[in-house]
Amino acid sequence: MNWLLAQISAVATHSISSGIAWHGYFMVLAWAVLMPAGFVVSRFYKITPGQDWPRCNNPFWFNNHRRLGYAIGIVTAIAVACILWDDGTLILWQSYHAMTGWMLIALASFQIFGSLFRGTHGGPFDPVTRQPVPPEQWPGDHFCLTRRRFFFEYSHKIVGYLLVPVTIWQIFSGLQDAGAPRWMWVTIGLWTLIVVATFAKLQLAGKCIDTYQAIWGLDETLPGYRRKPIGWGITRVRGP
Repeated sequence: MNWLLAQISAVATHSISSGIAWHGYFMVLAWAVLMPAGFVVSRFYKITPGQDWPRCNNPFWFNNHRRLGYAIGIVTAIAVACILWDDGTLILWQSYHAMTGWMLIALASFQIFGSLFRGTHGGPFDPVTRQPVPPEQWPGDHFCLTRRRFFFEYSHKIVGYLLVPVTIWQIFSGLQDAGAPRWMWVTIGLWTLIVVATFAKLQLAGKCIDTYQAIWGLDETLPGYRRKPIGWGITRVRGP
């Protein structure tokens, strides 16, 4: 127990301000809990258990991915406010952890605000009301996979994956800078292994279904089938 309570730096006495402590708590919540949840939901739960697919799609993954993204942004803003409240203006610039923290915030902002420019939905049914629409209203950036949507898909996914190593660096460098006790390192390390194991299990089980198929089914005459799925490790189900 004494070993777990001791600081990783082996310093006999160590204390940090309450503002820095709460900054760490909120950042861990945002990036070690909410971010992996949003990642797993959007990648592996485009088709949910019990769903009548391909007859109908389920916006569960999209709605929760968006909600979790906004939640990450809000919690991160609170974490930064904790530093400012603690009169830690200089802390925001004086370490590698701080500088890469701004990189993390910039990438996260790109994800949130960039999603506003993803284009129109399109397709044979309204994405909100789930009611059929006439064929003349089917064209849309996502349904037709236009250049705009193509660019959004690539940029959103590339930046999303780039956030993973930056997040890992931020969490563990923050623990190091704060002289966190060993139990925090062990807990977050075990949680990281659980997230990685969950990702690997779902990926190997073929749960990463092509978004286009998850939404519009297996009709290979639809315009989205003219392109390969955007991203890696994506399963495209063969139609009947």
